[in-house]
Amino acid sequence: MLSKKRIPTVPRPMTMMGAAMFEGLVKVTGGDPIFTRDNVRVATMTTTYSSAKAERELGFIPKTSLEERMKQVEAWLREEGLLK
Repeated sequence: MLSKKRIPTVPRPMTMMGAAMFEGLVKVTGGDPIFTRDNVRVATMTTTYSSAKAERELGFIPKTSLEERMKQVEAWLREEGLLK
């Protein structure tokens, strides 16, 4: 939406190692880890969902395409001052 370059990311294996280190450290020191391996797994999952069942069983018909809906979301975010 902002037409900006992607933020650099850390490779998943490196992030998993860091999370494992934090998990081990809190076992010794107590407290809560900054992030865990489960956090990394969830944050790096690629998930998609189909509307086929809703279309088939409920007669759902999308009124707008994903592209059009994302344009509407962008406009709303700008109106709310959440995008500049």
